[in-house]
Amino acid sequence: MTIIRKDLRDEAGRSERYPGGGWSTAPFFNNREAAEEDMSCWRPAVDVLEEKEAIKLLVELPGLDKSDIAVNIDNGILSISGKRQAPGDAERAKFLRTERCFGSFCRSFSIGNQIDVEKIDATMDKGMLTLVLPYREESKPKSIEVKIGG
Repeated sequence: MTIIRKDLRDEAGRSERYPGGGWSTAPFFNNREAAEEDMSCWRPAVDVLEEKEAIKLLVELPGLDKSDIAVNIDNGILSISGKRQAPGDAERAKFLRTERCFGSFCRSFSIGNQIDVEKIDATMDKGMLTLVLPYREESKPKSIEVKIGG
């Protein structure tokens, strides 16, 4: 038996359906992301923060090492994928209840053209993957000096 946790308040708060079923998400996420939600019970939580110089993603990956994950960019899509292995005794055990999920995952985000992909930084610490996606220089806000007459 697999337990899949859904927050119906979250689902009800989304207003736009997409053809593959499920609900679309904020513009930073794409429809491929919503489709993947139905394919696996394990979907690592991601926080997306907007900072002055960059966008930061915090990805919860408990129990994983950096060797268990891959981060790739292809055609403006940032993909974080990996696999969490079930413990060796999981096959033999008779679970009365299990709430942990194992298997492969893939989270994908459209990053557009404002990010300097050559300067993206990824660090893994205690099961938390932190990605810093710095803005391109030309995408950063600039102040224009106003000169007086003449």
